[in-house]
Amino acid sequence: MRKLTFPILVFAVAVLMVLIITGCAANKEALNTIESQKKQLQASQNKVRELEAQIKDLQVKASETQNSIDVVKSEKLEIAGTVDNLRSDISRLEREKDAVEKEIESGKEEAEKAKKRIASLGSQIAGLKKELGEKEQQLANKDSEIASLRAAQEQLNSTIAQNRQKIAQLNNEKNAITAQMNEAIESKNGTIKLLSVVAVVLGIAALGSVVWAVKK
Repeated sequence: MRKLTFPILVFAVAVLMVLIITGCAANKEALNTIESQKKQLQASQNKVRELEAQIKDLQVKASETQNSIDVVKSEKLEIAGTVDNLRSDISRLEREKDAVEKEIESGKEEAEKAKKRIASLGSQIAGLKKELGEKEQQLANKDSEIASLRAAQEQLNSTIAQNRQKIAQLNNEKNAITAQMNEAIESKNGTIKLLSVVAVVLGIAALGSVVWAVKK
């Protein structure tokens, strides 16, 4: 019976070696998978932080742009008030000039004196119209500036929305990778436990065979 003991031991050891090699290979593969997933998670997290930092910067710029819009709108209102006053003054002077011209025609006003008055009024009107034209151009410029600022603000808000969407996608990917990594860890632990149980059973079986052979 002792002759049977050696082959049994050799077989048990061979099986154990196969199990150990298989287990090591499976464990190494699982560890490589987990390590790769950890790197993916870290890369995703770094990207999320980068996008969040960009969003903060973009929000600051969007806020500054809104402040600029408010300032330009306030300036536009001030210019618009000046334009209204200029138009009112021009209208008043033109009425006065028309009245003087009518007085000349009716002979109620000395011609020479009236002509000087008309010339003075005409000069004032011309000056106000020139100023009015400049202010109207300033108004048009303010409208263009506001339109440009609003376009820039819309672009900033659009980029913020896109970054938030990217963050949501990255978080979904992170959740998926985390689930896969947990599954890989559980699988690795399960494999190790299974191999340990099999090794113990084979060891007990081999030991039992040796004891049985010795007794025989």
